[in-house]
Amino acid sequence: MKIIRIKLVAVIIILSFIFFLSSLLNMPVYNTMGNHELFGIYEESGVDPLAPIVISVHIPFISLKTQLPKGASDNKADIPLISNGTDVISLFGDHNLKLVLQGHLHILEDIYAVGIHFITGGAVCGDWWNGPYGDTEEGFLIVNVEGEEFTWEYIDYGWTVKN
Repeated sequence: MKIIRIKLVAVIIILSFIFFLSSLLNMPVYNTMGNHELFGIYEESGVDPLAPIVISVHIPFISLKTQLPKGASDNKADIPLISNGTDVISLFGDHNLKLVLQGHLHILEDIYAVGIHFITGGAVCGDWWNGPYGDTEEGFLIVNVEGEEFTWEYIDYGWTVKN
């Protein structure tokens, strides 16, 4: 985990790849932040509760990737999400968490929930260098921050598949 302070106005917390090996189950459990990481985020941030916070994480906290095409009852079993993401987000309940930048799914989505924007930012490789991934062109996200407000745009990288 890295904590970066920008001009003492905002805090960006970058969470590294999340992998936890459970010795009790003797099997890997993916996409879970261990208690030590959760405690560390809360204790080490030392952030003024009013300072805007941005979290950047590879594996998403939330997504509608399967619910939109398959219906609301889909249990998201076929896409990786941080399984205890609500625990992580709840740590910032008394803070000013504004934005979660997330990836891994190669789709573009902007979800606004519980006062937080969750933006999944596509992928430069699109569908692993085979063109767009569904409706998401190959590209990247630019986030512009001014004070406590932000805007974003998705930039189509502009390459074409060579046959």
